[in-house]
Amino acid sequence: LSSKGHRVLRTYVNADTILDDIDIECPDVYIIDYRLLGNMNGIEVAVEILNKFPSACIIFITAFELLEQEISKRDIFYDKNIDVLIKPVKLNQIQNSLINLISGTQNPNFVTL
Repeated sequence: LSSKGHRVLRTYVNADTILDDIDIECPDVYIIDYRLLGNMNGIEVAVEILNKFPSACIIFITAFELLEQEISKRDIFYDKNIDVLIKPVKLNQIQNSLINLISGTQNPNFVTL
């Protein structure tokens, strides 16, 4: 992402660490995998982020093809700026998703690319 001109603030593999640092910096977009180390998965981390920052933009990148169904079961994700990308994902897909979420041109809710 840095090669495309984006600044990556931090990277994490552990859900607990993400939530420990949630107040340190507020990125334009959170990119979250479904599978994370720690006591929570990506959906649970996203719920915590949206509880704290309701207008947060979130991109899920995952191999879990049923993630969209899991997200659609939770009211907190309704009418939010969320995108779901299913692995394998190309850099230009992430780039397009970032641009669409930041510019507000993507429909609220999630879209699979």
